Amino acid sequence: MTDCLLTLRRLLTLLPRAAAALTLSMTFIASLQAQEPAVDAPAAEPPTTLADFARRDPAIAAVLELPRTTASQQLRAILMLVDLGHPDAAAQVVPELIGAKLDDAQKAALVAEFGTAKFIRLMRLDPPSAAGGPPSPLAGLREFAQSAIAAADAAAKDPAYIAKLIAQLNSPTEGERYAARVDLRATGDAGMIAAIDALANAKDETTRTNLLAALADMRPAIDAPLLALLADGQGQLRRDAAELAGHLRVSAALPWLSTIAVTSADASAAAAARQAISQLGYPEPTAVEVQKLLRDRLAAIKSTPIPTIDEGLVGRWWSWNSQSEELAAATYPVPQLQALYAARLARALGEVGGMVEPNDRRAVLLYSLEESALLGRDADEALKQVVAAMTPADLSVALATAAKEQYTAAAVQIAEELGRRGDPSVLATNGGLPSPLAAALTSHDRALRFAALAAIMQLHPQRSFPGASEVANSLWYFVGGAGEPTAVVAAPAMLVASDWAGKLRGQGYDATPVRIGREALAAAIDPAIAPRLGIVVLDSDVGQPLLGEVVYQLRISDLTAGVPILIAASGPRLAAAQRIAEANPLVYAMPRPHGDGALATLVDETLALRPLPLAPAEVRTAQAKQALQWTAQLLNANAPYDELKKDARLLDRTLLMPELAGPSVAVLAAIGTPESQTMLVDFASLGTLPIETRQAAAEALAASVAKFGVQLKRDQVVLQYDRYNASETADPATQQVLARVLDVIEKKDLAVKK
Repeated sequence: MTDCLLTLRRLLTLLPRAAAALTLSMTFIASLQAQEPAVDAPAAEPPTTLADFARRDPAIAAVLELPRTTASQQLRAILMLVDLGHPDAAAQVVPELIGAKLDDAQKAALVAEFGTAKFIRLMRLDPPSAAGGPPSPLAGLREFAQSAIAAADAAAKDPAYIAKLIAQLNSPTEGERYAARVDLRATGDAGMIAAIDALANAKDETTRTNLLAALADMRPAIDAPLLALLADGQGQLRRDAAELAGHLRVSAALPWLSTIAVTSADASAAAAARQAISQLGYPEPTAVEVQKLLRDRLAAIKSTPIPTIDEGLVGRWWSWNSQSEELAAATYPVPQLQALYAARLARALGEVGGMVEPNDRRAVLLYSLEESALLGRDADEALKQVVAAMTPADLSVALATAAKEQYTAAAVQIAEELGRRGDPSVLATNGGLPSPLAAALTSHDRALRFAALAAIMQLHPQRSFPGASEVANSLWYFVGGAGEPTAVVAAPAMLVASDWAGKLRGQGYDATPVRIGREALAAAIDPAIAPRLGIVVLDSDVGQPLLGEVVYQLRISDLTAGVPILIAASGPRLAAAQRIAEANPLVYAMPRPHGDGALATLVDETLALRPLPLAPAEVRTAQAKQALQWTAQLLNANAPYDELKKDARLLDRTLLMPELAGPSVAVLAAIGTPESQTMLVDFASLGTLPIETRQAAAEALAASVAKFGVQLKRDQVVLQYDRYNASETADPATQQVLARVLDVIEKKDLAVKK
C-alpha cells in the first residue's frame, strides 16, 4: 500500500513537467508550419463559352454555325439549344436577343412566326426567382416573352389589320380566303365582332356567304354571340344567324329558332329557322308548343348551366343592340347572367303571345328591367306597357321576387315605380311581417336600400307600418356613409394592428386598429363605421372570440354581410384560415404580409371578391345629404317613426363636411335635445369654420330654443360666456356670432334670422 502511494506521488510530480514539454513541442511545430510556403488555393475555372460547348457537342456546334444576325435567327437558336437539353448554352444567346431592343411591331412579327405557344414556353423557362435567391439562368426571357405576347395581341386587335382580313375573305381564290379565315380566327373576339358587324351591313349574297364561312370557323366562340343575334337581331341578319345556327347545330339556339319560326314577319327568316330546327332533329313547332318550351326554360333558369370564367364566379354575356347595330360583351356575376338569359326567354315569350298569366307579366317585368339596367339601355315601349298594366300589389310581389333572386337592378326600378304610384297601402300587411318595400330597407345592397327608403319618403305614410323602425335605421345608415371608406384591423399585438392600419390609411381608408375579436365586431357594426366599411383585416391568431366565430358573426350581420374579409395567417394556422375562406365567398386567407406593398396587394385581391364595390365617396355623400334632409323633414312633421334621434352623434362628423354642414344644422335644430343644442353651440363657436356655417348654427340654435327651450346645462352656459369674453380680439363677425348665441341662451331674441 505504501509503495502504491509513493508511486502515485511521483507521477503527480512529473505531470507538470510533461505538460510543459508538450506545450513546447506544439509551439515548435506551429513555428515550422508558419515558415512553410503557403500553397495557392485552386483557381476558379473560367466560365464555359459557346466555343467550349461547340467543341464538346457536335449538335451544339451545328446550331451555333447557323446565322444569328436577326432576332428570328437568335430565337430559333435559343429554342434549338433548349430542345437539345442545353439551356446553359441557350443562356449565352439570350443577351443577343434581348440586346436587340425590338419594337412592338418586331415582337409581334416574332409571335406570328413562331406561335404563341413557343413564347409561353419561354416564360416557363425563366420562372420567377424566390426572394433573395439566385436569378434564373435564362433571366430576361420571361419579360421578353410577355411583352412580345402583349404586342402580338395589340397587333391582332388593330382595326386596320382586321379590316384587311375582312376584305381578304372575298379574295378570288379559295387559298387566299382560307388564309384570311385562319388569320381572322387568330384575332379572337375583335375579329369575330368585326365579322358580325360586316355581316350586318353586307348587301350581296357572296359577301354574306364568305363572312358566314369565317364565323363558322370560330366555333365554339361564335355560339354565344349567335344566340344574341337570334334573340335581338332583325331582318337579314337574323336570317343569316338562323342559317348559321342550323349549319353548326347549336342546340342552345332552339328557343329562339322556334320563336322566329312561328312569329317572324320575314318569310325568309322564318324558313331559315324552320330549316335549322330540322337540322337539330326537331319537328316544326306550333305557337302553343313554343310557349310551353319558353315557360319550361324560364322555370328551370336556376338549374340551367351557365358558362363561366374565373373559378365559376362570373361569366361573359354577349348582346346585340338592334338600335346601334353593335355586338358587345361584358362580364357579370352568375345571378345577373341568369337574369340576362331569362330576359331573352321572357321577351321571346312575349313575342309568341305568352303574356296572359300574371306570372308571365311579372317574369317579363323582372328580367327585362334587370337586363335594361345591366346593359345600360332604356326600357322599351313594350316593357313600359307591362309596367303600367301592373297593380301596386303585383309590383310588390315582383319586388319580393327580385330581392330574393338577387336581381338588384330590377328591384331598384320596381321600388322606384312603387314610390311614383303614391299608394301607401303597399306598406300594409295582414300578418305583421314587413311588406316587400319595407323589407328592402334591410337589404345588403346599398342601391336597393336607398331606393326603398326614397319610395317610402314619397309615399309619406301617416301611420306606422310593419318594419317602420327600419326607416330611422336606414336614414342614419346613409348619414353615416359619407366620407372616406373605413377599415377594421384586428391583431393580438396592437403594434401589428396599428402598423397594418397605418398602411391602410395610406390607401385611403379610415382604419381602426383593435386587439381582440370582440372589439373588431363592435367596431365593424358601429354606425359611424359600418355604412362605409370597405374591408376587415383579421390576424389568424385573434381571440375573444376565436377567428371562426368572428368571421361567422360578421357574415350574419346585415351591416357587414357584404364586406370582404382578409385573414392574414401565421404559418401554423394558414390551413385552418383557408378552410374558413373556402366556406365563405367573401373571405380571403393568405400568409401574413411582409415588406412594402404586400398588404396593399392582399387588400386589392380581397376586394376583387366583392361582386359590387363600395359605392364611390361622391355617391355616399349625396345619399347622406338626402338622408339628412329627409330626417329634418320627418322630425319637423312629427312623422310616425321611432328612434329618429338615436344616432344623432353621427352629426358630429357631418357638421365638419362642407357639403353636409347645412343639412346637419337643420337636423340638429329639429332634434331639440341637450346633445343637439350643445353641438350647435360648439359648432357656432368653432373659429376654424367658415363664418356662414357658424351663423347658420347660431340660427339653428335659435329655432331649437324657440321650440324646445334651453336644454344646456349651467356649466355649458358659463363656458359660452367665457368664449364670448375671450373673443375681445377676434374679428367682428366672430364677436357677432358669439353674441347671437348668448342672446339665444338668454332668450333675448329667438326670431330666426335668414
